[in-house]
Amino acid sequence: MTRDEVLSQLRLHGITDPGEVHRAFIEPNGMVSVIRREQDEDERQPAPRSP
Repeated sequence: MTRDEVLSQLRLHGITDPGEVHRAFIEPNGMVSVIRREQDEDERQPAPRSP
């Protein structure tokens, strides 16, 4: 699989930055499965709103 093919598959999974990927697998049926990196605790929580 070429780099362009990998990037294309990531885009199909809604990923534009390969740095978001923890692991990617080519399944026996030819499909690509992607496991995203976990976000830092600060990134998971919404920013506080001003009153």
